[in-house]
Amino acid sequence: MVQFFLLAFALQANAPVYHITDQIVVMQVKKDVVAASQEEDTFKPYQINLSSEVQKYIWDESKKYGLSFELLLAIAYTESRFNPKAVSYDNSSMGLFQINKRNTVKWLSEQTNIKNVDVFNPYHSTKMAAWYVNYLRKKYLNEGYDEGTVTKRVLTAYRYGMGSSKRKNIDNNYVRAVLEYKQKLERGETNE
Repeated sequence: MVQFFLLAFALQANAPVYHITDQIVVMQVKKDVVAASQEEDTFKPYQINLSSEVQKYIWDESKKYGLSFELLLAIAYTESRFNPKAVSYDNSSMGLFQINKRNTVKWLSEQTNIKNVDVFNPYHSTKMAAWYVNYLRKKYLNEGYDEGTVTKRVLTAYRYGMGSSKRKNIDNNYVRAVLEYKQKLERGETNE
């Protein structure tokens, strides 16, 4: 009876929210919960060689898929040094996230519904890269890999392709470079 009264009371407008679990009552004010969640989801650009507008778009895409913002930035840094006009030495990959034009850009643009894709457009490149990282993450989680291994598998597949990633050592130079830059960002060592 007391629980019913507390639940009815909590449903009133602007009333505190009561969470009842195993006969323990925890009170929390709604506005405190909202404020805390807003603080966690507040975009703050890094002092890196990438415009805050593009960083914000990368942040939005990372939140959309539940990915690490710093991981996506680290991939972009490792792939292109944040240069949206970058072209690989063999002319196969282009843009901020170095999307492979030979066999990946068409598929990714279809998956992300990008019409008239431009790999040099940092927004197109970001959208495709975030979708792809999420796709790879789900794939390897579904295959039963633990979280630490999944990140390394994702990065290996991103760099060398899904087919090659199974044969490639996941503790390779590319993975180390991305993870080192990610940690650098997380430590606040971003002045370049």
